[in-house]
Amino acid sequence: MDAEQAQAVAIDKRTMAFGLGLIVLGVLMPAIFPIKWLGVMPKLTRAMAEQNQGLLILTAGRVVLLNTVHALPQVLGAVVVADEILRVYAHLGRYLHLAVPVAIFAGIYGLIYAFYGFSYGWVATAVLIALSAGIARAMRKSQPHVIASTLMFTLVIFGAQWLKVMPALDVLGRGTEVNCAEIKRVAGFMQAGSVLNFIGFLFFGFTLILAVLLIRMMVVHNRELELERRDRKREEEMQQMKMTVLEAKTFKELRRLTHDLKTPLTVIQGLTSVLQLMLDQQGGQAAAICERINVAAENMNEMITDIVMQEKRQPLSVPELLTYTTAQVSPKQGDCDIVLQLEENLPKVSGNRVRLTRALANLLENALEAMGSSGGQVEVTAKSLPDHRVRITISDNGPGIPDEDKPKVFETGFSARGTPGLGLPFAHEVIRDHGGAIELWSVAGVGTKVVVFLPEVIEN
Repeated sequence: MDAEQAQAVAIDKRTMAFGLGLIVLGVLMPAIFPIKWLGVMPKLTRAMAEQNQGLLILTAGRVVLLNTVHALPQVLGAVVVADEILRVYAHLGRYLHLAVPVAIFAGIYGLIYAFYGFSYGWVATAVLIALSAGIARAMRKSQPHVIASTLMFTLVIFGAQWLKVMPALDVLGRGTEVNCAEIKRVAGFMQAGSVLNFIGFLFFGFTLILAVLLIRMMVVHNRELELERRDRKREEEMQQMKMTVLEAKTFKELRRLTHDLKTPLTVIQGLTSVLQLMLDQQGGQAAAICERINVAAENMNEMITDIVMQEKRQPLSVPELLTYTTAQVSPKQGDCDIVLQLEENLPKVSGNRVRLTRALANLLENALEAMGSSGGQVEVTAKSLPDHRVRITISDNGPGIPDEDKPKVFETGFSARGTPGLGLPFAHEVIRDHGGAIELWSVAGVGTKVVVFLPEVIEN
């Protein structure tokens, strides 16, 4: 067994300590809530003197209720410890599911007998062990809340405790609990054994049915939650698939468009070159205008090539890249200011100029949109790092991002402002494709900072 498997089957110390703590509490319960507080003997004497069956049943109910309080931490602790042991050593065999609870209950009752000198009737104990083991196994499938599981065991224990005061079960053997034995003796003297048997069977059957119904409800509820989780996951997958198809379709159309644009650009460049040759002989301003047209067409041709050939990389000047990027988004600034603070002698980075510009522009546009019309300042800084990377930081003093939205900002389709939610995922993808990294910090009411790391060009 390797280390990972060993870790997977290790005992959970916190769970085991919790279960053992419940067991210790259960052993101490008869001392914390002694049975003498109920005054059972005087009440039984009075019921016998007055032939009052109602008082007898009421006294039996109080004894059952106190025994339930005593037994609840014992049973919960035994179930927790047994379940943890079975989780780790389930490979030892199926009989372990019965042997472990029996051994734990035997140890608990042995301690109680050693401390207080009384034992429980084996009939009720056997029923309690069987029901507890069955409920524990059902709970492994339903994963109930701690309150629901406690309620289930309380019902089962309460029903099982009535078996101890039923005279009909004396033929199967009785325990040495004085109060239960006295209740049955008085019931026989008052000829109320049939009434006590009826009440006992009624409570036992009723609580057992309630426990079964509660387990069934939890199983159905967990099944509905699982179906809901699967539907939500399927819906998210469908949404992601739709976004992927949309992006692929858009990129395919963009590639076709840029390919078609290269033809008229080539014609423009060719005719401009011919016209420039003709005008060079005459001089004047027309030749300079043709030169500017030719340069613009060449730049557009280069941009189209960058879009079509995403893998194309060339050394880029960081100041020129950032200046060009801010120029792309400046018409959308409104009342906001963009401040550039660039370190001198920044090394060049290797990248696709068009895609890097679009990625950084998306980050800037997000910062400007976050500022809104209230005004403010977006600060763009660049600094070289000792690990041969350039750090570009875009900071704004806008409203910030809520904590619950931070893990989702780079997910495709997520947006808190009703936009398509493609800007940040696109920027993340482009930076990652360039061998860089992107990080985001945001504090609500303070602002947001996005940091981009790009590897520098190491020249010979």
